Amino acid sequence: MPASFQITLPEIGLRSRFATAYGDHTLNAGPQNHDGIRSLMDQVYPDPLLDTLSNNAEEVAMIAAIVTAGASMAIAVIAYWLNHRGEVRRSLRAARIDWVSSQLKDLYGPLLVLAETNERAWKEYRRAYFPANLGEPEEGPLSESMSMLWHMWVETVFAPRARQIREIVTARGDLIIEREMPAVLLDFCAHAASYDALLADWDSASVNNSTLIRHPGSSFLSYVRESYDSLKAEQEYLLDSRRPN
Repeated sequence: MPASFQITLPEIGLRSRFATAYGDHTLNAGPQNHDGIRSLMDQVYPDPLLDTLSNNAEEVAMIAAIVTAGASMAIAVIAYWLNHRGEVRRSLRAARIDWVSSQLKDLYGPLLVLAETNERAWKEYRRAYFPANLGEPEEGPLSESMSMLWHMWVETVFAPRARQIREIVTARGDLIIEREMPAVLLDFCAHAASYDALLADWDSASVNNSTLIRHPGSSFLSYVRESYDSLKAEQEYLLDSRRPN
């Protein structure tokens, strides 16, 4: 078909209406009847209708473009939000890992080593020199030889370890698990401080009283052990959750 006689899509879309009104033979006319056919088409499909169809098509295309752009923007915003949320969670997890690791490294780890060492030294001292009485120390004054042994153990083992524990708690008390300083730690620090007074005036002090303030007992070691185990378990959990599956 010659280019001069091509019919637009709106015209073809309504072909049946034109054929009904004017007969199929009219549509099969040659180029010489082009003007006549165009005139008839204009009667069936006036220009305002064609303009309306064209405008509606443009509006639909514009709406589709707007919807596509809006959807793309929404997807981008959601992707950014999810990525940002993931980054925040990863940052918080990393910060928590650093905090727990510092608690273990700088406070509870050294406390556990020193407390366990002190406990085993104390048990060995009692086993070696008081095998018949492994509970509370005997009442009454010690013999001169036992007093000398006790002095040696206090000066070289018990007092230095207690002093180290007190210094760690004093320096890194900000790393404790609880919101307030546990009473058992304060009791031990008071016990450790009393060694200073005892050693400063050992000759005049009663050898029956090892320190001015008693050791808090097994509750101190239990607290350190439980705190260390709790933090270690949390550290392992945080590290495992950070590893890719």
